[in-house]
Amino acid sequence: MRRVPIRMKLAGALAVPLTALAIVTGLEVVNAASERQAVRDQTALAEISLGPSSILSALEEERNASGVYLLGMEDQFALEVEDPVEAAQITDATIEQFRAEVERQGPDIVEAYAPAFEAMDGLGELRATVTGTPDGSRTLDNFDAVAENFDAFTEIMDSLAQTNRRVALAIDDAQLRQGAELVDLNSQQTNLVAILVRDLLAAAVGGDRDGVQDPDEIATIARSLSQFRTNMDLIVTTGTGRYAPLVEDLVAAEEVQRFPQVVDETLATSVVDLDAVTAYATVEDPEALAYTVFSRDVQETMQDHSNDLEAAATARLWWFVALAVTALVVAGLVAWLVSRSITRPLRSLTRQAKDMAERRLPDAVIDILETP
Repeated sequence: MRRVPIRMKLAGALAVPLTALAIVTGLEVVNAASERQAVRDQTALAEISLGPSSILSALEEERNASGVYLLGMEDQFALEVEDPVEAAQITDATIEQFRAEVERQGPDIVEAYAPAFEAMDGLGELRATVTGTPDGSRTLDNFDAVAENFDAFTEIMDSLAQTNRRVALAIDDAQLRQGAELVDLNSQQTNLVAILVRDLLAAAVGGDRDGVQDPDEIATIARSLSQFRTNMDLIVTTGTGRYAPLVEDLVAAEEVQRFPQVVDETLATSVVDLDAVTAYATVEDPEALAYTVFSRDVQETMQDHSNDLEAAATARLWWFVALAVTALVVAGLVAWLVSRSITRPLRSLTRQAKDMAERRLPDAVIDILETP
């Protein structure tokens, strides 16, 4: 050890704290990278939870088109898509796009949505029943077939919605999970509107066409209306924070306020106002509907929040990388300066000692020679 240069000894002594510093900063960088990946996973999960909303919209449009087709009432309803075959093609394209996205997310998500995709496999049989109905049978007397078709579509939609709720619960970020819940509640609300419109139309033009008179019919409509109002209360209580203005706009929309009033009036008078009811199924611009606007705005708000989360996680990662590099550079510089501050004086002293020894050696030799 005596022959080991002091600079090497000093470097060895400083190596321990420098190594510890390197390990700590490295771990911080790894943690920041893991955090960013976790944010990306949460964002992907949130995006997946929003995917079914487009499928539910497509299924709802196909369900409406099929019902109108079975009743032979294409001219009475200005639907966005009136041909059930065209509506089926749109639905299939939307399902395949979502299926591809699910498969990219890994086996856990694929397994979660497997029951929903299995339920959607039953669409083929439903479509065959619709398109196979003879033109002569497509009349108002076909309401029983319409009800069966409507309920079958609704069952498929419920399977997808239930799966999506389970996936949404896996979202850790509170705001993203809140947005996913609002989109789901909004989908439930539009489905309840469709169910109520179906039941009111059935009371108006189906069977004996005597309005809402049957006690069971009244109870069914009242129950759906109660669910509608309960669901709206859930939207209001869930839509807090950055979602609050969106909920306020939804609640203030005239169509949202008017619809339960129309149902109340129907239950009170037993008379169905066809114009008021069909107004919710015959719109010029479906994209301008309050529920559609609300869902779109919530999804955009979620996307903005996801972008903020990912940007913040990326910034933290680069901050720790910069901090790690800076710490190592500073530590190395300090070690070099400390080593230099110690070794330079020692070298100077060594040099001076040698000089003194070289200058004094001749005198000593002389003294020895002069000694008798």
